[in-house]
Amino acid sequence: MSGDPTLDERELFRILMENVPDFIYFKDAAGRFLRINRSLALRYGLAEPDEAVGKTDFDFYEQEHALKFQENEKKLLATGEPLINVDEHNVDRQGDVKWVSSSKVALRDSSGKIVGLFGITRDITSRKDAEERLVRSEKMASLGRLTAGIAHEMNTPLAAARAALVEVDQLLRELKESIGDPQITGDDQREIGDEMQSALGIANTAVERAALFVRGMKTQTRDMARGERIRFDAVRIIGDALLLMRHDLRAKNCELSFDHGGGGVELSGVPGRLIQVVSNLVGNAIDASGARGGGPIRVELAAGDSGVELRISDSGSGISPQVLPKIFEPMFTTKPFGEGTGLGLTIVHDIVTGEFGGSIDVTSREGQGTTFILRFPRP
Repeated sequence: MSGDPTLDERELFRILMENVPDFIYFKDAAGRFLRINRSLALRYGLAEPDEAVGKTDFDFYEQEHALKFQENEKKLLATGEPLINVDEHNVDRQGDVKWVSSSKVALRDSSGKIVGLFGITRDITSRKDAEERLVRSEKMASLGRLTAGIAHEMNTPLAAARAALVEVDQLLRELKESIGDPQITGDDQREIGDEMQSALGIANTAVERAALFVRGMKTQTRDMARGERIRFDAVRIIGDALLLMRHDLRAKNCELSFDHGGGGVELSGVPGRLIQVVSNLVGNAIDASGARGGGPIRVELAAGDSGVELRISDSGSGISPQVLPKIFEPMFTTKPFGEGTGLGLTIVHDIVTGEFGGSIDVTSREGQGTTFILRFPRP
């Protein structure tokens, strides 16, 4: 109709290909580019989009990454199933490393035969960098908390052992001076010996406590670094994780109980990841309880026919009904700025559901406390 301002499809397509910042491309069934938009041409260092026609990913990317694209696209071309929001990193011929999120769908002719594919890719490098910084921040916050606990926990038994050894040294000098002294009886010397034995007992107990703590630290660092899935005793792993939190518990006036029925409970996975889950949830329970002056924190582990259940409960400040549905969302936190990254519970959720194949639920009443219920499949 004359004067109709509506643009035809060809002009709309041209505007789209010239102006959309995401990378748009069409390929034939052999992986050759049929057309790309201007943003992708600029990314490839081309003066005009037409220069890409007939080329493949091997002309623009290192072979490793081009092969990866090719394998993914072969599956799409064979099955017709789209690839939606696939995050991946790649390295181009200039050595630039980029994170992208891609969606690709099959192109079909009038008979329904797959003749190529259409793709749209978004550069998400900035987002990935921000996420990695937040994850590092979460790890550093956990490390700082752990380091403070280590310093405090190790200082107490070592100070006790040192004091006991100083006393033994004094008693030993006293015993040496008593030799040949007619005023010192055998009973006096036996009393000195008894006092030495008592002091050595105190030193031995303190050293054993320090050794137990070191074992817990070694378990954490070794298992956190180890990435292979194994069968392990969850009772021992959880016990070692809780051992390293005694300082925080005392500082916030919290009493911890760990009920596991007295026996071992086997799980399959990476032990260090379970430590990360327990440390995070118990740490949150300590913070919530500490805000109310302290209180009991209960950790319960039980194995049944349907799987293994882990409960972590506190009687702290609780979570409001408005906040509760959001707690596993990335970057969501109720802590003041600088005190939380908002990734702790997201990571916990991902570990439990993704790495252990389990589930995590939470019940909470504001002002009365919170319970996290984790369920794991039997190995």
